[in-house]
Amino acid sequence: FSFDLKNHMKSNGTTDVMTRLASSVVKKTGFFHTQHGIYDRPDKLQTGVVRTNCVDCLDRTNALQLKVGLEVLQHQLCALGLLPEPMLD
Repeated sequence: FSFDLKNHMKSNGTTDVMTRLASSVVKKTGFFHTQHGIYDRPDKLQTGVVRTNCVDCLDRTNALQLKVGLEVLQHQLCALGLLPEPMLD
């Protein structure tokens, strides 16, 4: 999957697309989670990785990576039973 964030930001000027992208890639790749340690099968497996790169702006790269990290954190906290649903306020 390829997406040109720079051109999108020029025409739309919103970071909401980053949140949607982060949610989409986390749904596709998943995350690793186990409640039973190394002695049993994991509850969830991560099936991919997320690579972000902006040729001319490290800030955009970092901003999108932050959104992906927060999206994964929400799902991890929910899987651990620390959040009722994967949403941080």
